Amino acid sequence: MNHLPRLKVRQRMNVQPPDRVICPGHCKVVRTKYQCLAAGKVSAVTNEPHVCEGRIDPHHARTRGAGGDDTRVVPLCRRLHNRLDSPGHSQASVEKEFGLNMLASGAALWQADTYHRVKFEREWREQWPGVDLPYGTSPIGKVRDADEGVGE
Repeated sequence: MNHLPRLKVRQRMNVQPPDRVICPGHCKVVRTKYQCLAAGKVSAVTNEPHVCEGRIDPHHARTRGAGGDDTRVVPLCRRLHNRLDSPGHSQASVEKEFGLNMLASGAALWQADTYHRVKFEREWREQWPGVDLPYGTSPIGKVRDADEGVGE
């Protein structure tokens, strides 16, 4: 009877845990289950309610290039998302115009999506035992005006 030798489990060398959350499942939930964050809100500039056009896009309230991740994703209609991506329009101006807090809303949506959040945390603890989550214990604690909820 031939026995094959057991493979050695090699330790990962110089592999660092990621510093951000990448969760396509949560982005899909935000895209499919929620309406635009500015839907029905009255613009402070035009004094007219925002009319949504196009499908819902997940918008990163803090861009990935600036260290943002999928815990700060908010639903925006295609029209408003394209406006934010065009030059001359900033997230701060849109937040002021419609009375939004995208960081707090994104954090609240991440907390509300318990399926994907718990799945991510479980996989993180299995892969990186003893290493803190990239957002600490709760992403809401790191956001300004955390008392504001989704859609307020």
